[in-house]
Amino acid sequence: MNKGDILGLIRAWSLLMTLAVSLVGIGYAYHLGLYYGLRIIYSVMAVVGALLLHASVNVLNDYYDFIHGVDSPNSSTAVYRRQPLVMGTVSPSFVKNLGGFR
Repeated sequence: MNKGDILGLIRAWSLLMTLAVSLVGIGYAYHLGLYYGLRIIYSVMAVVGALLLHASVNVLNDYYDFIHGVDSPNSSTAVYRRQPLVMGTVSPSFVKNLGGFR
């Protein structure tokens, strides 16, 4: 297991969408006047929470797809991205724990 495996499991490239949408929502709330004062800590907490939730869902999606046989060396997703579970570089229990289930 290496850093690339973990980044592949959380699908780090997809987290940019969550960051962008969160920032647009914060900006729109400010534009509407719903953002009273500069409460930056709440914005940071909301963005970090959204990013962690998105990463966790990506990890658990890979875990359950692997457990139920959806992801395999011949599956279409194995063609365009690394699948550490399918490749055997990480264990299913590690992925389940990384996703937040113990």
